[in-house]
Amino acid sequence: MKKGIKITAKIVLMTLFPLIFISVVAVLMGASGEKKIAYQLMEENLHNVAYNVYSLYDMYAEGDYSYEDGIFKKGKTELTDDYSIMDSIKEQSDIEVTLFWGKERVLTTVTDEKGERAIGTTLDTDFASDILSGKDDSYFAQEVQIAGDDYCGYYIPLKQSDGEIVGMIFTGRAKKEVRATITAGEYKIAGSMAVILLITIIIVIFVIRAIVTALKHTINRLDDVAEGKLDFEMHEKMLQRADEIGEMSQSIQGLINEFKNIITDLTGSSQELQAFSEEFEKSFDTITENITNINTAVDEIANGATSQAGETVEANDEISRMGDAIGNAVDDIEQLNHNSDKMRDYSESAESTLQELVAISEQTSQAIDEVRTQTNLTNESAKAIQAATDMITSISAQTNMLSLNASIEAARAGENGKGFAVVADEIRNLSEQSKNSADEIMAIVSELIRNSNTSVATMDQVSTSVQEQNQKLENTKAMFASLNEEIESVSNGVDRIREIMETLEGQKDTVTTSVEQLASIAEENAASTEETSASMTELRDIVKQCHDQTIRLTEISRELNKHTNHFQL
Repeated sequence: MKKGIKITAKIVLMTLFPLIFISVVAVLMGASGEKKIAYQLMEENLHNVAYNVYSLYDMYAEGDYSYEDGIFKKGKTELTDDYSIMDSIKEQSDIEVTLFWGKERVLTTVTDEKGERAIGTTLDTDFASDILSGKDDSYFAQEVQIAGDDYCGYYIPLKQSDGEIVGMIFTGRAKKEVRATITAGEYKIAGSMAVILLITIIIVIFVIRAIVTALKHTINRLDDVAEGKLDFEMHEKMLQRADEIGEMSQSIQGLINEFKNIITDLTGSSQELQAFSEEFEKSFDTITENITNINTAVDEIANGATSQAGETVEANDEISRMGDAIGNAVDDIEQLNHNSDKMRDYSESAESTLQELVAISEQTSQAIDEVRTQTNLTNESAKAIQAATDMITSISAQTNMLSLNASIEAARAGENGKGFAVVADEIRNLSEQSKNSADEIMAIVSELIRNSNTSVATMDQVSTSVQEQNQKLENTKAMFASLNEEIESVSNGVDRIREIMETLEGQKDTVTTSVEQLASIAEENAASTEETSASMTELRDIVKQCHDQTIRLTEISRELNKHTNHFQL
């Protein structure tokens, strides 16, 4: 038996690979979503804390913010070195807080490597300039470096009571803490998917093993049938299954029942055939005895067939005439072969002419395509002329209107405007002439476009007709190819007939000699004709009995074939 991966392992692997792929994709998508959500939550948290800081400092003291000589105040209250609000927020939420005056840090909970607060440092970024200029009212930075460490930070403007922006408020959390939160979420997603994958694999293996067990049971039953064991029934539980295995079990049970019926019928038919064979054997004994008598009579017929000599001579004459007919047939076949060669030559000539016609048709098709292309280009050029003519007409109308206005102004100017009026009249005349010329060009171009469109439509029809003609030429080529094959087949057939007739011509003399010998033998056969006739009559009766019994044997054979043909070997 050929060894390989069992079906259970194959199905498990086919199921496992897609599940693993889906799980990996789900983990990656979940990790991406987790990261996005984490940053969104972080932004929202820092946003709320930033505005809380803004509100706390707003309520902490009255007045506007100021920063002079290193002293940061709100109203009259000095805020320098007052970190009570910031430190309280950091202690409660682990969020760093910084107040900027402009881009300079004046209050902060962020410390450097030495543990000192990062006061006096500046923030030189584009988004800081946008916030201080009022272009942006807030900004969330997923990664910003402060005192050598990476932070997620949220910035809002620090405003005076009149809305003037004098600085910024920063709230942020160390980037490593954000990464730790994201990593923890990714581990949770991966763990959940691993548990789901494991449970799915266990369920799949359980279901597949149940299916394979049922299949093995069905295969064992088929092995029993192959060994000729039909004394069993398929398990009722297998027959009642509503799936493909149940259908297979029902089919096997039907096959077993059909086997039983066929074997029962074959047993009865075999017994009947055996009895008939015994009777047929006795009949053949009688046939053998009569054949012996016939052989004796035939010997006597061979010595007394003189009366058949005359008929044999006539047969010899007929054979001679047949030989003449064979000669004439050979001549006709030669003529037929000659005509076949002419047909082949004419067909090849017609096919060559057809090839030339196909080439000419292809050239015609190419020429039509070129004419159609040039017609389309002419049509496009006419349309361009039409557009230019429209523009000239429009310009002429405007020029005419301007010259009319100029004439009116010249009339108002009196004597001083006469020269200008003459020029305006000339311009108006030229404008009208331009308009008339443009109208004539427009009419000519319109007629040209109509004719061009008609030509395009006509060329499309001609192109379609040429394509149909090319298709018919291709069909005709195929018909000539088939005709050449048929002519070749006819030529080969004529050659074979000629060879046969030549063979018959050679055998004619041999047959004539045999007929002459038969004439002498026929003279000796006549004496025993009556005795042979009597023996043949008795033999005919016996053969009739054998024929009747043979018919019965044929019926039995048909019945056996009816049962055996039930199987496809």
